[in-house]
Amino acid sequence: MTQTGCELVASVDRSKIPEGAGGAGGSGGEGGTGGVGGVGGTGGVGGTGGEGGTGGTGGEGGVGGAGGEGGTGGTGGMGGEGGTGGDGGAGGLGGAGGSGGEGGSVPAQCAVPADCPPPANECVERTCVLGMCGTLNRPVGTAVSTQTPGDCRENQCDGNGAVTSVPNDADLPVDNNACTQDVCTLGTPSNPPAASGTSCNEGGGVLCDGAGACVECVTAVQCPGQDTACQVRTCAAGMCGVNNAAAGTPLPTQVPGDCQVSQCDGNGNTTTVADDADLPDDGSACTTDGCVSGTPTHTPLPAGTSCGGALTCDGNGECSGCATADDCPGQDTACQVRTCTAGMCGVNNAAAGTAVATQIPGDCHVNQCDGNGHVVMVVDDGDVPDDGNACTTGSCSNGVPGSEPTSPGTDCSDGGVVCDGAGACVECLEALDCPGQSTDCQAPSCAAGSCETVFAAVGTPTSSQVVGDCMRNECDGAGAVVSAVYDADVPNDNNQCTQNVCTSGTPSNPPSSAGAVCDQAGGAVCDGAGVCVECVVDADCGPGGTCESNQCESAPPTCNDGIQNGNETGVDCGGPDCPACPEPASFYVVRVGTGADTLNQIARAVFLEHRDMDGALLGTVAMPTAVSGANQPLTLAGSSTAEGGLSLSGNGAYLILAGYAAAPGTGNVGGTASATTNRVVARVNAAGNVDTTTRLNVAFSANSVRGATSQDGMSFWVSGNGTAANGGTWHIGHGTTGGTQILSTPSNSRFSHVFGGQLYGSAGSGNFTNVFAVGTGLPTTAGQTATVLPGMPTTGASPLSFVLLDRDPGVPGMDTMYVADDRSVANGGGVQKWTSNGTTWTLVATFTNPASTTGFRGLGGAVSGANVVLFASSAAASANEVVRFVDTGAATATVTSVATTGANTAYRGVAMSPH
Repeated sequence: MTQTGCELVASVDRSKIPEGAGGAGGSGGEGGTGGVGGVGGTGGVGGTGGEGGTGGTGGEGGVGGAGGEGGTGGTGGMGGEGGTGGDGGAGGLGGAGGSGGEGGSVPAQCAVPADCPPPANECVERTCVLGMCGTLNRPVGTAVSTQTPGDCRENQCDGNGAVTSVPNDADLPVDNNACTQDVCTLGTPSNPPAASGTSCNEGGGVLCDGAGACVECVTAVQCPGQDTACQVRTCAAGMCGVNNAAAGTPLPTQVPGDCQVSQCDGNGNTTTVADDADLPDDGSACTTDGCVSGTPTHTPLPAGTSCGGALTCDGNGECSGCATADDCPGQDTACQVRTCTAGMCGVNNAAAGTAVATQIPGDCHVNQCDGNGHVVMVVDDGDVPDDGNACTTGSCSNGVPGSEPTSPGTDCSDGGVVCDGAGACVECLEALDCPGQSTDCQAPSCAAGSCETVFAAVGTPTSSQVVGDCMRNECDGAGAVVSAVYDADVPNDNNQCTQNVCTSGTPSNPPSSAGAVCDQAGGAVCDGAGVCVECVVDADCGPGGTCESNQCESAPPTCNDGIQNGNETGVDCGGPDCPACPEPASFYVVRVGTGADTLNQIARAVFLEHRDMDGALLGTVAMPTAVSGANQPLTLAGSSTAEGGLSLSGNGAYLILAGYAAAPGTGNVGGTASATTNRVVARVNAAGNVDTTTRLNVAFSANSVRGATSQDGMSFWVSGNGTAANGGTWHIGHGTTGGTQILSTPSNSRFSHVFGGQLYGSAGSGNFTNVFAVGTGLPTTAGQTATVLPGMPTTGASPLSFVLLDRDPGVPGMDTMYVADDRSVANGGGVQKWTSNGTTWTLVATFTNPASTTGFRGLGGAVSGANVVLFASSAAASANEVVRFVDTGAATATVTSVATTGANTAYRGVAMSPH
């Protein structure tokens, strides 16, 4: 059964976390104006902290000190309101009571999924959401790593966290025997014998015997050599031999009247010995024919001897006195006729080799004249016998008749339809010869030349299923399909705030409890009615925040708490209330390859080089090369120059990169199927921690994944090449498997970035040789449209990465754009600078490297004072470099080469460092 989507198994219920108790307030200071009691700190999710203790009595004198802090609340509670401060001392207004103790906190269980306990099996993934460990069931049909080769089955996930075994008739039971077939029938392995006569080359054999063995022969005619009257070939137990006729056995072909006999010598050879009984016949009635020690003699009769009627011998062996040939003695034959010439009788012999009319068809001989008036039998291997069997072919070997089986598979109609290679006409040699069609529950099979039907076991799931109906189509063991209750086939509505439930075959989606964690539509918690909202209680909004109508109202920024909150644009910086964020001090560039292997279509290891503004190497972050917990490997094709797009998330907190969940060395990795080689997204924070738990199992199948981006690291947009069904741009939540195609045109997308709360992409084919907006804002649903930025070209250009900035206060939104174009400089390549007047974009400059003729692919940049600093990776085929451009607003930019790759490595995407 095919099923997509996942269900988050773990959630957090705030109502189950116990309250913490506030600590006691401290003593008030000396007199003066009393200080204000502090507010209790925020604890973990859970109950309300206790009130702070009463402040001590203030002393006389100056300004009252603040009350002491309350004690720490119990573990697990949520920070309550601060306790009531004690009265100030008598010397002035008393100091305010101490702040209430912080409620107890729930310690974070995890930072990444790898921190969580290992799952029971491969069909359950670890998750880490908002510091809480959970699990995620892999989709139905996901193959696990542990398999038994050749068992005609595949171990897969059942979608409910367990491993199940299903038929896989492609997993053939290979026994490495050329004389058996490797067959799977509805999940059952077998190795039936190959047809007799099938070629093989094992153990000195050359033919299969039809019983699974490779032998020298099945019949004698398959042995080398020729049969003779004195020696015939034999085949016994698959071994070739010979059988010699007994010494003295006469040959069937003799020369009549030569006083000799041809016979066998007992060793398979022929010999000739004297035979005085083999009298010659010269056809004359006036001679006496005889043999003397093997030599023919013809002694004339005396003159006057009657030679028939009135005819007499002349003493020289001739008969005289005839008028016609009919007067002469003897009878005419096919090889000799009488003559009468000048009164003398004679004979006329037919020429040697003249065939006579009387023959025996199929005896491997021909009857013909020997030139001496005799009929002799001569070997004719063209006179083959015919036994009337369509599965044998007659043969002759030196006059010896034989019969050889026809090739297996020859058509026949005598009790079957196909020859078995051993001379028999049978129903089948393989299942394809049998009538009927294979289904999920039954299949034709061939056993010992007879057709039969094999049924799948009871409960075997079929390939045709209705996903999410809580039922499963199964085999009944007799070839039919039945529908059975299957509560693991949950109705996934892709709503994190509803439960996917099957109850005795009935699907439902009841709402999750209020406060359950979610990450959809910009929300973070479920409202108890099936909707993912920003907040349910104030504690969902962070320190000082309040929840109004499921939306957080932020507290003013503190600018010194080490947290990005309020209207800060960075951690304790930016926005109207805090100091400006510091200018970027470094950048990252994607490097493909270790330097040890040639860069080609094989998967190679990937690294992020961290460099300062002058290119000095600050460190290197390696992408995983093997599965580690929920983290997947991330590699790139060594020679695919459009891959490896690097992006800085919209909030500046993460680097985002997409690649393949394949080990280094995987061949033609860009051509692999996504179902088996997932496309994976990496999220890297400022500390260099790598998260590769997000996987796409349909997108970009048999094609390349190229770029990825995010607003906040909680979900991603991924771009690449593919068909209308699997290419374009996809959206996927962090740590999940699957994804949603939100943009199908262009299907051949390149890089993606988020700027100013809007998703943008680039492409280099069709009408999209430009930068375009994807939908409106940050879309997550299917059916989005790509809108080309007005003024950009729709043909000819070749853009990859790009940077958008808001520099002109007179133009709303993004007004300055830099685009990396990888064409040659002569054809318009370089880093293009575009500006917008609010309606149309205009190309105002193209920055190039005077030392090179190539354009650029990767690009990152940021404002630095009055200038813009850009870092771009060149499009050179080898030893490419990273170039720094400083745009001061002039027509040209200052150019500096800051990094160059080594042998067998290449730079790809570039982005400014996260903070």
